[in-house]
Order: sequence, then C-alpha cells, then structure tokens
Amino acid sequence: MDEAFLRRLRHKIELGDPTFDAYREIFKRVASAKGVQYNDEGLAYLLQEWYIKRARKLRSSHPRDLCDQILDIARYLSVEPAMTHDLLDRAASAYFVEI
Repeated sequence: MDEAFLRRLRHKIELGDPTFDAYREIFKRVASAKGVQYNDEGLAYLLQEWYIKRARKLRSSHPRDLCDQILDIARYLSVEPAMTHDLLDRAASAYFVEI
C-alpha cells in the first residue's frame, strides 16, 4: 500500500499473522459457521502441503476463503463439504494462484 492510500484510512490497526493454534481455531469456527465438516487431519494436511512446503504465510482471512471454495466445489461435485484431501487441494489450487 502506498502512503496516499493509507492516509485515506482514518483508523489503522496492525494485525499480525496468526499462530498455528490461532489459525486452527479460526478454521474450526469458520467451518462450523459455514457448514464445512472440520477435522484436524485435514487441517494438518492443508498446513503441510499448502503452507509449510511452499513457505506460505498464514493469514486470518484464508480459512473463510478456503471454506467458501470448498462449499462451491462440493456443490458443483454434489458431495458433502468436508476437509478431504481432494476438496482441500481443489480449493487451495483455485485460491492460491501464482501470477
């Protein structure tokens, strides 16, 4: 962001990246609210394959966006929205696009 953009925001609050524990809690809450079947094994897979291996930073907005991707893909495939390896891979590959 440039200075001109930041000047237009009257109140600024710095939010750091979440810890792994905070990210898990955010993901649990978002998945529950959106109707995505949560499981720790799925989250461990997501973290290993899409964050740790790729040196990607955790962001607090990712669980919401990834759950939305899972919901859309599950609806398209006519399957239950859950944190399966297949749905997580499809959601993450659509979300984390390298440009």
